[in-house]
Amino acid sequence: MNRRAPVSILRRVAAHAGTIVLVLVLLIVAFVLGRQFAPRAESANGAEAPASAADKTVYTCSMHPQIRMDRMGQCPICFMDLIPAGEAEDDDEDGVVRVRFGATARALADVRTSRVERRPASVELRLFGRIETDETRIRDLVVLTDGVIERLHANYVGAPVRVGDVIAEFYSPDVLTAAYELVAALDTRRQSRVDPALDLVETSRQKLRLLGVTDADIDEVVRTGLVKKTFRIHSPATGVITMLGGHEGHWLDRGEDLAEITDYTGVWALLDAYERDLPLLRYAQPVIVTTDAVPGREFRGVIAYIPPAFDEMTRSVKVRLNVPNADGALKPGMYVRARVESRVDDAGHAIGPDLRGKWISPMHPEIVKDEPGACDVCGMALEPAEQVLAGAGGLRAGPHTDPLLIPASAPLITGRRALVYVEAEQGVFEARDVRLGSRVGDAYVVLDGLSEGERVVTTGAFKIDSAAQIAGKHSLMSPAREPSHAPRHRAPASFLDSLPALYKAYFAAQEALADDDFFDFLDATEELHSAAMRVDDSGLFGAPRDEWRALRERLAAGRGGLDDLLDIGEARALFETHADAMIALVRTFGRPGGGVSYIAHCPMAFDGRRAEWLARQEEIANPYFGASMLRCGVVDERVPALGAPHASPPPARDQPAQRGHEGHGHE
Repeated sequence: MNRRAPVSILRRVAAHAGTIVLVLVLLIVAFVLGRQFAPRAESANGAEAPASAADKTVYTCSMHPQIRMDRMGQCPICFMDLIPAGEAEDDDEDGVVRVRFGATARALADVRTSRVERRPASVELRLFGRIETDETRIRDLVVLTDGVIERLHANYVGAPVRVGDVIAEFYSPDVLTAAYELVAALDTRRQSRVDPALDLVETSRQKLRLLGVTDADIDEVVRTGLVKKTFRIHSPATGVITMLGGHEGHWLDRGEDLAEITDYTGVWALLDAYERDLPLLRYAQPVIVTTDAVPGREFRGVIAYIPPAFDEMTRSVKVRLNVPNADGALKPGMYVRARVESRVDDAGHAIGPDLRGKWISPMHPEIVKDEPGACDVCGMALEPAEQVLAGAGGLRAGPHTDPLLIPASAPLITGRRALVYVEAEQGVFEARDVRLGSRVGDAYVVLDGLSEGERVVTTGAFKIDSAAQIAGKHSLMSPAREPSHAPRHRAPASFLDSLPALYKAYFAAQEALADDDFFDFLDATEELHSAAMRVDDSGLFGAPRDEWRALRERLAAGRGGLDDLLDIGEARALFETHADAMIALVRTFGRPGGGVSYIAHCPMAFDGRRAEWLARQEEIANPYFGASMLRCGVVDERVPALGAPHASPPPARDQPAQRGHEGHGHE
């Protein structure tokens, strides 16, 4: 045995003694810190007790609910703060999803509720438009005989005139001849007794009236017996000259305009109203109008006309207001802003002024009177308001039911669907699909799905929805699947046999975008265009053929211009047109020779506008975002191949339904 070995070992230990001591110190410090900061559970008497699994709070990410951790922290995917996860209960026999939050989880998730109320509500609607001339206040001054303008008193556009003012002195050979005939008839009457049947005085007077001569001028001829070369043309209305048919010395034929006179003491305001605005507008509703041209002043008008059809280009209608304008402050062409205060009923529609028992002109419905009579504009007999406005939605006054309201923060809305969480009992929240009406300020009108007095979640609803998703229950982003429907049209075999190539090209384009492959998309889209043109539609007739050819036009979008696409963003915009057409195609004619198809949507696409696509795989592969949010989306519909059963089996209770949530934020 080598006696020097122990000595060598001792020397080595002594040489590293400092290092060994430092390691021991660090171990002791780590042990002490671990004891100090480790979580402890205490029993009722203050003694430490081991924490049970049931007492632990599970934390998850509201953006990525697949993340589940036993402590607070940040999501490893998006680095958002984790929130307590609720516990989803099994569906009851009624199929309702319920989520339970304990007191601690509820406080950490900041879940708040509000009562569903039935109360009066009104909404302020703001519209924009412009001032236009009131066409009912325009008068054409027409000459009733050929002649020359000898003198023009109102000789410029813009000249103000009053009713009865002389506009022009007019020479007409026909008037001159008729005037001499009147003088001769008067002389004959004075010189001898004439049979009244042969008296031409009244005939001559009537002839002059028909030529446009006033009774005052005719009486002057009768009184003086003198015939002047010209006769005077008087203004029939008060207003402003807005058009002249000629100047002095100008010859006018019978029926031509001498002048146009417009009364600006009343004007129209034409407001652009869109589809969402119409339920809040009613005939005879008061409206406040302002304009930058007259700052600080409000003009009050009433709705006189709501057109029955939309403008196809702007998707709006021009709602017409009658606005008093006694001092002429409002001028045609001015841009205006309008404010309408609409009180709504339980359907979310505006309650208009009470016109029951009133009488209205059928040609000019702005003429409203308390008693029967004649229209001030056209002289037609007035009719009961109930008859004139029948079916126009104008008579929504009188007895009505106040709307059922929930705060605007309560519903989770995807575009097709609105969902709220109702507190069924303390800490138990029940998912409920609701049908919403108009938004009135900071609330929504509820048409169906809730009852007065129930409490809905107004803060934290998305966190509750995340808990339901984690448990694989139906939720906002994974709704219960509806059975797919059979194609609307039965197509001949020749047509169906030519569709597989079209579907193949489309799916290649969709998957190329999901892979962010711009050039593969171009190749697939070029083939898509070609396949659409090759489809044999010779066996289609009538409506099916028309529908297919309309779809073919949409599928041909971008044909011949693929080289002009600059980037994958433009490619995705083009793809949306093709995807919409393919969804319509599969719903109309079906997909032959293939497996199940899936219709999915992404609510985040195109800045939240929402976009759909058709896929051949149930797993979400988002063509609108690619790798940046590949799994963002929801499968809405399962479309079996032609001849396959049309029922969609529900997902197994222990298997969550397909979900895609990358990048989502809905609260």
